[in-house]
Amino acid sequence: MKQLQQEKRDAQKRYQLLEQKLGEEREVISQLQKKLYFTVKEEEERVRRQNNVFLQIRKRAAKPHSPLDQQILDVIDVYEAQIHDLRSEIRTHSAEPVEGNPEHLQCGRETERKHALDATPHYKALLESYQSQLKETKAQKEELRRSIQSLRQELESRPTAKEFKSYQQQLKRMDRISRQNNVK
Repeated sequence: MKQLQQEKRDAQKRYQLLEQKLGEEREVISQLQKKLYFTVKEEEERVRRQNNVFLQIRKRAAKPHSPLDQQILDVIDVYEAQIHDLRSEIRTHSAEPVEGNPEHLQCGRETERKHALDATPHYKALLESYQSQLKETKAQKEELRRSIQSLRQELESRPTAKEFKSYQQQLKRMDRISRQNNVK
């Protein structure tokens, strides 16, 4: 009987430990789900901002499988990340708002807005520079394409090796005929 009671107590302890572990794991799962939710929301917001900036600059939506558009989106992403880092740095370096002092909080918001506005012209200038490089590259590509086309036409107008041999033979025959006519 004592042995059964002892086994029952041991089983209850194991049950409580397992229940406790289950509760802890449920809590971990809940935290991970929250992190996942916020990460997904952050990623969606990042993509939305990226597409909005692309739309402002290029006046059209990004094409999903275009390498050129992807490069522009990558540049936008880098600068958006830098802007985000700068904003978070501003938040951490700005003095903590004093309770009951809304002016201090308002001042912090205005400073953040000014920094965001300062970043935008630099960002636009960089993207405009990138666009001008793209235009130059496209012009060079078009020039090379025209050059290739003219070289193809020139190559097509030249005789083949077989035709060249035939022309040489005809030229030799004509030379012989010409010599025979001049000798007589």
